[in-house]
Amino acid sequence: AAGGATGRVVQVAGGVATDLITGMDFTAGVSLTLNGNEILVGDVDSVTFAGSVERFDLSGIPLGSLATGLSGAFDQATDGQGRLLLTGGFTPTFSSSTVVRIDSLGTVTEVASGFGFSSGIDIDKPSGVISVVDFGAAQIDTLTPIDQMTAGGFGKKECQAEFFGQDPDRTPSGKPRKRWTCEDGDPSCDRDYAADGVCTFLVGTCFSVPDPRTPKCTPGAVDAVEVTRKPKIAGSIAFPELQAAASAVLPTTEGTCSGGVELSVPAGKKVRARLTALAAGKRVDRDSLTLKCKAP
Repeated sequence: AAGGATGRVVQVAGGVATDLITGMDFTAGVSLTLNGNEILVGDVDSVTFAGSVERFDLSGIPLGSLATGLSGAFDQATDGQGRLLLTGGFTPTFSSSTVVRIDSLGTVTEVASGFGFSSGIDIDKPSGVISVVDFGAAQIDTLTPIDQMTAGGFGKKECQAEFFGQDPDRTPSGKPRKRWTCEDGDPSCDRDYAADGVCTFLVGTCFSVPDPRTPKCTPGAVDAVEVTRKPKIAGSIAFPELQAAASAVLPTTEGTCSGGVELSVPAGKKVRARLTALAAGKRVDRDSLTLKCKAP
């Protein structure tokens, strides 16, 4: 990010660094497209400070711009649908920094704002959760995509509590099920990345979610949560880590997500977690999630 048309992308192979792409200004983030056949590079003009994302083939030959006229660029990552997430931009009033999404046609959509300065970004592919370093506030923020949450249904109470951590199983027509299936050792879902007789799922919870998939449900207050397990384990609290993580973000009156916790299921078995959301001592939502581990 040297400015004055001296910015570059450097390739390192066998301990030797060579310039792969040159002639840029303040180079700002590099990533591959989802199919891996193009390099996307952020750049900020050293005179106008306008941001852009430029396309190159794998040898560094320019292929044109993906997006121009951006309010800034710092870092980037490609999500599971092939869209580029870009940090370092600002709202029109420059009151806060943003994260934007750019599709394959170059259409730019704001995903989030309110950052002091959005910088480093990464995406957890199984859950779709986005982590953003905000060095304007010295913290890391997480953004949890609603369309990858597992709701208990589509009724009037089904937005008060939802699970996240993995895209759910689906019916032949594409309707989401209340079940996650993972094969032992599959790196796309088994969080210990080993075929060791156990699937390790990452499971988190969200509350009071404004979910467009449940238009009949109006998000409301959630004061507390109860977690149960089937089959039960004698003399043991059901999923104590999940209970603690969910309780840590309550009470809430607006969309709020817990941290994710690891839950283990033996290969060839399935376990069901039930989540009951409460407000003023009354049940406002009850969801269940079956975690199924397949032997390789």
